[in-house]
Amino acid sequence: METIKEYEVEVTSQGKLGYFEILEYFYEHMSYESVTKKSEELYDRVHSLSTLPERGQLGLTLQHLKKEHRYLLYQSTSGSTVKIIYFLDKKGNVVYVTDFFPTVKDSKKISSRNR
Repeated sequence: METIKEYEVEVTSQGKLGYFEILEYFYEHMSYESVTKKSEELYDRVHSLSTLPERGQLGLTLQHLKKEHRYLLYQSTSGSTVKIIYFLDKKGNVVYVTDFFPTVKDSKKISSRNR
């Protein structure tokens, strides 16, 4: 039986800012119960990267950073999706989550928010 490699998942300071921006938006437009549920779902999605982190799609807008940024999508509402942007440090066994980016924003801003 093959052992699945586990990675540490770390949310960068920029990633935390993005996460709190998303939560702030949720609180403005949703009930407390709904925001609590969505916050837990985002947390679970992020921490699922500890196994199989390469399942995310490669992000072309950040390829100039040469860190092979990837993203997972989280469907927050029927019309709104959040990109969970991250890269993998294979040597250090760490997944760095660098942003939570709402896809309704201008995708050109992704580069300035991630380094």
